[in-house]
Amino acid sequence: MDIPPSQTIYVNNLYEKLTKEELKKCLFAMFSQFGRILDVVAMKTYRLRGQAWVVFIDTAAATNALRTMQGFPFFDKAIVSRSFRGRAGRKQRARKAGRYENDMQSTTALQGLQGFKITPVNALNITYAKQ
Repeated sequence: MDIPPSQTIYVNNLYEKLTKEELKKCLFAMFSQFGRILDVVAMKTYRLRGQAWVVFIDTAAATNALRTMQGFPFFDKAIVSRSFRGRAGRKQRARKAGRYENDMQSTTALQGLQGFKITPVNALNITYAKQ
């Protein structure tokens, strides 16, 4: 499935031993050659380590950076990048999977079950499925 171009690119397979600030500075320096950057989002939580999002002013700069930096060595690890589609992309994939007729139905189901307690200490945490 082709992902339409976006102003935001998702980058992963990043060196995990840098601090959040160092990682953001390095990514900003590397990607600013392609165009003006609005933000670099990187988090150091267990689940999000080794990944970041680079937000450009325009789609053309993001697309150029995406193509050029794919596989670029960053602290001896090859960068993996792709166009970011956000939550809208997740909803679209869930709908295409045939589980719901439209976005409203899938969102209503997700919101209705989110946080439902299976036991007094275990609540559901629901996300859109990956394909």
